[in-house]
Amino acid sequence: MKTILLVSPFSKISTGGIGTWTRNILDYNASFGKYNLIHQNTSFNLKSNIITSNFIRILQGLLDSSIIISMFIVNIFKYKPNTIHYTSSGSYALIKDLIIVL
Repeated sequence: MKTILLVSPFSKISTGGIGTWTRNILDYNASFGKYNLIHQNTSFNLKSNIITSNFIRILQGLLDSSIIISMFIVNIFKYKPNTIHYTSSGSYALIKDLIIVL
């Protein structure tokens, strides 16, 4: 059975395009179970929904990014996935995405 590492944001509270897509993938795999699907949730509650300033947004993003990158490295060594599917919304987080791709 192939192992897929799905790195994607998912929150049961809020719904959005990527979150809805992630839920659909997780539900589909739970029903049919063709793959060993490991989900790394990149949605954290450290950031508030109210944007105070770009400076605060960047600081909170750096903390989130550090956690996501660390978890990603651990998951690669722990699960040794055959495939990695990475989703992101971009914006300031694009820097984190480039680090992970490298």
